[in-house]
Amino acid sequence: MSAEETLKARIAELEAELLTLEKVNRALMSRVERATDSAGNAFSLFESNIVLQQKIQDRTQDLQQSNARLQSEIAEHKRTEGELIKLQRQTRQIIDTALDAVIAFDNNWNIVDWNPRAESTFGYNAGYATDELNLASLISPGGHDQLNQYLRERSERVDHANYTLELVGRHRDGHEFPMEIAVSLLSSGERPIFSAFIRDITERKQVEEARYRTLFDNSPVSLREEDMSDVRSYVEKLFAQGITDLRAYFEEYPEALLHCMSLVRITDVNLATTRLFRARSKQHFKDHSSEMLKAAGSEFFIAKINALCAGRSSWEAETTLTTTDGQPIHVMVNLSVAPGHRNDWSKIFVSMQDMTDRKRAEEERAKLETKLRQSQKMETIGTLAGGIAHDFNNMLAPILGYAEMIADAPEDHTGTRDATEHIIAAARRARDLVRQILTFSRQVDHDLKPVRLEQVVKEALELMRATLPTTVNLRLNTDGAAHVVMAEPTQIHQVILNLCTNAYQSLPQASGLIEVEVRSVEANAELLSRLPSLQKRPYVCLTVRDSGSGIEKKLLERIFEPFFTTKEVGQGTGMGLAVTHGIVKELGGEILVESAKGTGSSFHVYLPAIQDKPAMDKAVPQSIAGQGRILIVDDEPMVAEVTSRMLSRLGYAVTTEKNPVAALQKFATAPHAFDLVITDQTMPEMTGNVLAKEIRRLRPEIPIVLLTGYSQIPGDDAGVRAVVSEVLMKPVTSADLSQCLRRLLEAAHS
Repeated sequence: MSAEETLKARIAELEAELLTLEKVNRALMSRVERATDSAGNAFSLFESNIVLQQKIQDRTQDLQQSNARLQSEIAEHKRTEGELIKLQRQTRQIIDTALDAVIAFDNNWNIVDWNPRAESTFGYNAGYATDELNLASLISPGGHDQLNQYLRERSERVDHANYTLELVGRHRDGHEFPMEIAVSLLSSGERPIFSAFIRDITERKQVEEARYRTLFDNSPVSLREEDMSDVRSYVEKLFAQGITDLRAYFEEYPEALLHCMSLVRITDVNLATTRLFRARSKQHFKDHSSEMLKAAGSEFFIAKINALCAGRSSWEAETTLTTTDGQPIHVMVNLSVAPGHRNDWSKIFVSMQDMTDRKRAEEERAKLETKLRQSQKMETIGTLAGGIAHDFNNMLAPILGYAEMIADAPEDHTGTRDATEHIIAAARRARDLVRQILTFSRQVDHDLKPVRLEQVVKEALELMRATLPTTVNLRLNTDGAAHVVMAEPTQIHQVILNLCTNAYQSLPQASGLIEVEVRSVEANAELLSRLPSLQKRPYVCLTVRDSGSGIEKKLLERIFEPFFTTKEVGQGTGMGLAVTHGIVKELGGEILVESAKGTGSSFHVYLPAIQDKPAMDKAVPQSIAGQGRILIVDDEPMVAEVTSRMLSRLGYAVTTEKNPVAALQKFATAPHAFDLVITDQTMPEMTGNVLAKEIRRLRPEIPIVLLTGYSQIPGDDAGVRAVVSEVLMKPVTSADLSQCLRRLLEAAHS
């Protein structure tokens, strides 16, 4: 019953009650008129009548006020009802003229209301829609679960933020279209009612697609779209069979992996992709996509599938692919699953950045860092070699000096003289070896000259033969021709000894074959491809081949590194091949190594061939007697002693001083007491070149000879040359020293 009807019923009850009271009043008045028996009774009745009339008036007044209030409430209700009807008409007008389809539905998705826009959007009239359709029939089946999830999430949200969902709608004629839906709760209770605002976004999608297409095609980054839904189905079948480790399965069945790769379909690529892979067209790229995917390798593809199986929507990795013309390129691959396709893998975007130049730059930087480390190692070796050379030369000086004095003694027997000559030869060879170490460490310069290679090889092999056991077969092969190169004989000698020593150490049980070969070669295209640093010209090839254990492929790139060795501690320093490589590179040559584990090794040394004739060996100079007063300054007692005795035997008056400060004081007291000064370079308190400078201040014209066992002096500096007349490397022979003194003294006297 409405409020108006309730008010009318209440008024009727009050009017009936009023009529009843009036009837009672008339009855009482009638009794008063008929009652004449007793005045007291009449007065009593009259009084009662007055009271009753007063009550009737009060009640009547209350009823009138209640009636007035009810009339006011009825009027207010009518006004509110009118406004509500007006608002409902306005709301209906808004809904009916809305640009979006508005659909009201219950919790069972039954449609209870339908605006005209919904009729044009879906093709059904309102009567048919509310009687025959539900919301599910208007949405593509793939979106039902999405809408269910959306409604659950929407009901849990307490705010009123805009929360929309994109689905695929279905028209009455069967065509599908993209739509955007927003749902809100209209009323709750046993049968909640929802309202859905639905917008056909076909035009917006077309604009977005056009914009996407423009960006996609003109992006400088390589982009492509893949459909891996068939791969997804194939993987699910494998999982259904109980296969959990795809990597192990594909390793066991590589044909299954190839089949899985073939299921990837490229649906679209942009122009940057065709340029990156040097494809003639998009179709050309698609036709070769399976080959490029296989070129990336199984590891890359399996990692990609595992990332998708793990539910990841994005994934990236670096790999090497191959262009359509077979060129390798290094790329960074970024995979992104399109929204709504995480479960079916039907739309996956793949972007690729060409990292080839950066990878090449990183490799070049790594090479430069390696060269820097190599340079630092060489610098360390040079410092070490210089220190060793200084001490070694100081030890060789007395050996060579005393041996020469024994050899020159007239009372010596022939056997003693021969033995002494061998000592002298060994000392000279040791001296040359030390100089070669300093040459390798870039501390002294050397004079290159034409050298006949096979002659030096024969001399080196004779020395090597004496140190090898008889179980080693040492063989030399030459073609009889003259093979001349620009080198220093000591350098070639060192190369041969190092290579032969390395070959011997690789022979099992110190038994086998070491073959040395010298031949002429022409740098052809094949050789230049293997050794790009060579030039197209004639070379002399020195080959040292052994039947040893060979070298593993992974070690071939490191065998020339300083201190690198595979031998046990105490059995190798790792310097032999490093020294050899440094000498060969300095001579403008190159080394090619051919070896495999268990098949022996061949070291091919290529040196530029020349047509010049080798220089004749100079005769060994002889000692020359002389006269003069010599001051010798050397902190090594044995070196000072042997130099003093050597010069005394030649007729010189010698004064020896071991302390450079004391020697300077002695010279200062009598500068003209000496005709020539011989000083060591490395001494405590004062170096030789500083001592020479101080002596020249006292007597500028006096000749000064600087002896050094370590070449770390500014020998080429003009300031040093101004105070030093000659620099000689220790150990110096009596012949070299006597000739130097004679030359300087004659120049001073003239």
